[in-house]
Amino acid sequence: MSREHVWSDWINELAPGRKRFTKRGEKGELLSEWSSLKLDVKARVVCTPCNNGWMSDIDGGAKEALSDLIAGKVDIVIDQSRANSIALFCFKTAAVLDLIGLNHKPFFSAAERYAFRESRAIPTNVKMWMAGFSPVGKGNIHSASFAGSTSPVNQFRTYVCTYAAGHFIFQLVAARTGRIFFPQQGFEPLAVPLWPSFRSFVWPPDLAIGSVQGFDSFSMRWKTVRIED
Repeated sequence: MSREHVWSDWINELAPGRKRFTKRGEKGELLSEWSSLKLDVKARVVCTPCNNGWMSDIDGGAKEALSDLIAGKVDIVIDQSRANSIALFCFKTAAVLDLIGLNHKPFFSAAERYAFRESRAIPTNVKMWMAGFSPVGKGNIHSASFAGSTSPVNQFRTYVCTYAAGHFIFQLVAARTGRIFFPQQGFEPLAVPLWPSFRSFVWPPDLAIGSVQGFDSFSMRWKTVRIED
């Protein structure tokens, strides 16, 4: 197994200087702190051929599609081709983060991960959004799984991954449920649909998330959901 970058190595070019890292547990408790000259957080969850092969190809497309967004440049046209490259990067990253840790069963099955490897097929139960991020020099990741039920027979489980690099945020939500569900209201003006529905627009969005606290609230908007039949 090889070590896949949590923040892709090419993002280092956009974030010079020493970085300070903080890792927290599921209850917000401080687990560790350290500093480094590089974005060197890695996860040993993928094989070397995949890491150096098709996953590297996805990163190449993402670097071209995302560098200007992460750097905070404006008047960037997001067309369908660029959106597709971003979506592949987002799912690849979220799937890697889903595999980190030994205290949970991965949300995405081996069959779903293999289908993505073979044909870049993003599971049909996945939705993604993009948002702008105002703070300078920040990177944040929240990855969590939520479960609940509306009755003994109607249970659901969701996986939520919210990821910030520079001035770009993506949020991926996947669900195991036959119901239609909606997050806490209030973030609709900030979240631009990326997948599976998308409409071309000019980056950045009119409104952006303005603080780390805002990122935290955005990432937790799926903790309580409204479910419809």
